[in-house]
Amino acid sequence: MHAPKTTVIGSYPIVASEAEVQHYELKRTAEPGMESIFSPFLKTAERAFKDQISAGIEVPSTGQTSYDYLNLFLDPVKVAGVASNGSGRKVSGDLRRLEPLRLEEVRYVYELIDSVQLDGRKERLLELKEPITDPYTLATGVQNETGKDTRELTFDILKNIVIPEAKSMEPYVDFYQFDAPRYSTISARPDYLRRIFEELKTELDKPIVLHVCGDTSRIFEELVKFPVDILSLDFTLTPKLIEVASRISYDQTLGVGIAKTEPRVESVGEMKALLEDVRKKLGEDRLHFVHPACGQRNLPLGAAYQKDVNITLARDEVFYGEGRVPSELAVRAEKLRPSGYDPQGKFRILVDRDSGQIVVTLVDYGNVPLRSIRGNYAERILHKIIREGMFQSNQSGTMHLVYVALELAKAEAALHNAIQYRQDQPLIL
Repeated sequence: MHAPKTTVIGSYPIVASEAEVQHYELKRTAEPGMESIFSPFLKTAERAFKDQISAGIEVPSTGQTSYDYLNLFLDPVKVAGVASNGSGRKVSGDLRRLEPLRLEEVRYVYELIDSVQLDGRKERLLELKEPITDPYTLATGVQNETGKDTRELTFDILKNIVIPEAKSMEPYVDFYQFDAPRYSTISARPDYLRRIFEELKTELDKPIVLHVCGDTSRIFEELVKFPVDILSLDFTLTPKLIEVASRISYDQTLGVGIAKTEPRVESVGEMKALLEDVRKKLGEDRLHFVHPACGQRNLPLGAAYQKDVNITLARDEVFYGEGRVPSELAVRAEKLRPSGYDPQGKFRILVDRDSGQIVVTLVDYGNVPLRSIRGNYAERILHKIIREGMFQSNQSGTMHLVYVALELAKAEAALHNAIQYRQDQPLIL
């Protein structure tokens, strides 16, 4: 069965503090080439990446946590011919990309992706998709003081910024995504837009995604003429897009946006209903990605994360539900009976606030300590307990291990969030 992969459009609402950004800006201006050492955006990119994969996203991005899509690719420090213009940018000279704009963060996130050895080959567990703002959107979003018309400026940006930037990412990304928010908001698109993607297709070896947010039902037939591999669109705005996409022929596969860019978090049921409608009318083989309708930069962090979680749950229910994958409801827990107790003793778990540590003590049944392990993270303590062979290798030992793991997770959460921990009781916030 073909199931679309979960992905994001790009931006994610994790940002560096103002003090960190000021320090970074000062250092990179004074000491060119030192960005990776002082950049706070490596940290925010990592946090965005980890948020995405914890929500079940299979094709994450760096989160574009540094600047908005316009200022990111027209950075006066890294692109000659560009200057700041209040909160925006102006182009007043010949454009020249002085150094990579996104490479440090893309490479950093790429190296965070785990890999496994399968069939004698090393396989990465996730794919990476990095958005790049389309050159026409950049050209129409800046103050143009060059004397060139929009077409000339668009192709200058394509040649001098977009293509070199995309090529620098090539070893690290699996998909290029070009964001073109302007395409759906203008009444008539210039006839040279398709040529942008003809040149990109010639220059780049990885699959190309064209993302257009907004209502694309009236321009869908135009978009399918673009030489791209995947069309990533917002299916939340109008049912007409499904109708149009179901009645014409085209070569591209689709990215299906099923979560709006608004603070309200749609339920899994709402997303499932939309995705099921798309699946039935367009066919499973047509769908490549499931994702939010647009970037999530302006959403509350909790809303962005929960939308991504619900996207994963909705995708799983539509493509792996309905009896295709065994699914059961856990309704009872079996506690150890005295006959199954570990003869070595039992674990007592306490939080020592003074030392900032979790203290796990194996005690006998007279409550006499036999050995103790300290640490500030559950995983480290648990690995130490397992390495030391402190559990029986039978079903009772497995159940004991599960119990200790659950209690350690609670103890860690309590320790790092100023919450009181009580063994065998729920955390009280």
